[in-house]
Amino acid sequence: MEAPTKMARDKGVLYRYPDGTEIFVKGREHKSVTIQVKNVLKSHKTLEDRGGLHKGAFRSSLVEDASYLLGERNGLSGYLDYIAQNFDEDRAKGEELGAENYPEAFTAAGYVLTGGGGFGYRKNGDKNTIPLTNFTAKIVADTDLDGGPSTEPKREYTVEAWLGNKPLGKHRIDATRFDNMAWVPLKLGSQARVVPGYGNAAKAADAIKCYSDDTEITKVFTHTGYREVDGEMVYLHEGLERPEVRLSTALSSHYRLPTDPTPEEILEGITLSYELWDLAPEEVSIPIIAAAYTAPLATTLNTDFVIYVYGPTGVLKTTKAALVGSHFGNFTPDNMALNFESTSNFLERALYDTKDSLAIVDDLRPGQGTRDKETLEQRLQKLARVVGNHVGRGRMMSNLENRESFVCRSMVMATGEYLPSNATFLSATARMLSVKIEAGMISLDDVKRINRQRSKLAAAMAGFTKWLSTRLDTVEDLREEQHEEFSELGGAHLRLPQTMSKLLTGVVFFGQYAVEAGAITEDEARVRKEMAKKALVQAGMRHGDSLSANSPARRFLDEVHSGLVSARFYVRSRKTEGHPTGWTRYGWREREKGDNEVEITPAPGAKFVGWMDEDSFYFEPQSATSALERELGGLDKSVIGSALLDKGYLASADKKRDTKVVRVGEGRTNSHPQRVWMIRRSAVDGPL
Repeated sequence: MEAPTKMARDKGVLYRYPDGTEIFVKGREHKSVTIQVKNVLKSHKTLEDRGGLHKGAFRSSLVEDASYLLGERNGLSGYLDYIAQNFDEDRAKGEELGAENYPEAFTAAGYVLTGGGGFGYRKNGDKNTIPLTNFTAKIVADTDLDGGPSTEPKREYTVEAWLGNKPLGKHRIDATRFDNMAWVPLKLGSQARVVPGYGNAAKAADAIKCYSDDTEITKVFTHTGYREVDGEMVYLHEGLERPEVRLSTALSSHYRLPTDPTPEEILEGITLSYELWDLAPEEVSIPIIAAAYTAPLATTLNTDFVIYVYGPTGVLKTTKAALVGSHFGNFTPDNMALNFESTSNFLERALYDTKDSLAIVDDLRPGQGTRDKETLEQRLQKLARVVGNHVGRGRMMSNLENRESFVCRSMVMATGEYLPSNATFLSATARMLSVKIEAGMISLDDVKRINRQRSKLAAAMAGFTKWLSTRLDTVEDLREEQHEEFSELGGAHLRLPQTMSKLLTGVVFFGQYAVEAGAITEDEARVRKEMAKKALVQAGMRHGDSLSANSPARRFLDEVHSGLVSARFYVRSRKTEGHPTGWTRYGWREREKGDNEVEITPAPGAKFVGWMDEDSFYFEPQSATSALERELGGLDKSVIGSALLDKGYLASADKKRDTKVVRVGEGRTNSHPQRVWMIRRSAVDGPL
């Protein structure tokens, strides 16, 4: 029979056997004891009796009772024989038996380990023990959860617990919720108990702390990106052993890089990354891939813009975004970590936690109804503002204290099926670079080929982030050089020189890294840079064209022109108030009156929108916006008028106004003044 482990407990001795049997014997000598028998591996029940262990009948009775109550008798007789022979000697040794389990702080505070296998408390000078728990536990790790400067201090305890000698595992407990012990049933199960009683929970928590004499103090980072650790700049990501990084569940499986890729793996990853440049036309592909190269520099460069990739279903936009995201870990079209169905609070925290990484918010789509569409568009608008302003939302808790506010620390890419065009959204487009993917631009065969190797991209990024860690102080100088190049280009559509220079900075740094890794030559790096610069300029021009096409002024004029030609709207002659010259183009039709006579009248159902003469149109703001309410999505007339003025479409306007007062029906008895938008005829009749 294997000898038990022994521990002094509450004026007695606890004997623990490998099969889970625990026998606690309390008394001065073996001839008069209180004995408790249980098997923690098989039952939560305890057999208790009093008597003399020197008597064989008492021991036999215990064995029979244990068989009935506990379903256990194998070996118990031998255990009791051993205890009968050794108890007096063991009892005399006292706390020497369990000295290693009693930290000084534990005994000084009056805590004891009870015979029942839990914690107890004994007041100063009091011989009675107040039971606190039926289990023991230690805090084996005290962890500082470091989320960055904007987060409140957070700690967690890793607790290891036992029910007798039955392990209950290790569990992470929020430090702020530890002392109330409400975590016990959730983490340890129903058999673990805190004995009811005033103050028992607080004493039990304190007993665990005092019992934990070998707690490891650790730090865990809860975000990605660069942080200084022990005097060295380190790029944090899931998978690092030291320092440890623990992201939220939604992000942890995505942002994971290899810790020590070989030079061959890095070389293959760089080569595959450059193949992504050819996956679509350069002005489409390069701005998207440049986002991955720029992402590790997000906080250094202050990337205050969103790359918005859009196009109809089936053009492989999400697939392209997922391949680019694979530089940072595991991204697939079906699992992109973030999407527009997520709440604004969730997205805000995710953009904070993915520091110096590429955060992809997927799938802006029309939705099932107008409200769904508006909700998603508002999230895109908020996303652009949060990224562009680099300011978190100010919020307060119910106690009027400030809630944590999270600024964006990542390079953000979003995908969608269309480019929103409502007036409130247009103000956010200055913080975006939109990239449209059209049908046929991306080869499915090429996508499949690269997708089979996408895991190699993370090796390239792992090497790149390590290479960059010693060069972060040179980033701003290089960005200024790129900005000067874009500023010299000029161009009516190039409104994004800051955005372009930051993206090109990422491309140039990645090129330098690729040269040192042996993937390309210096000449090839220079060619790549020029390709990227040209592609970014073209992307900027396409972005500007998209915004112009979606501006309130352009949309208003297009819809008016279409409505007049199709006779859904009509205008009158400013001079006669009748049909204008060229009336067939402006919503008027001939109608038979009888006796072979015809008259010219507005087309049936046509809505009146204003007047015209040989030089200008004169649109009455209220009539025009009401007629176009459905086509313009409810744009307010003040928004349209301001846009017409800003874009230079107004032939004339009164001071500090976008309208002008003109006289209609001039020379007629019923002439009258009218406030209108006075617009050049070429803006409506000519190509827009």
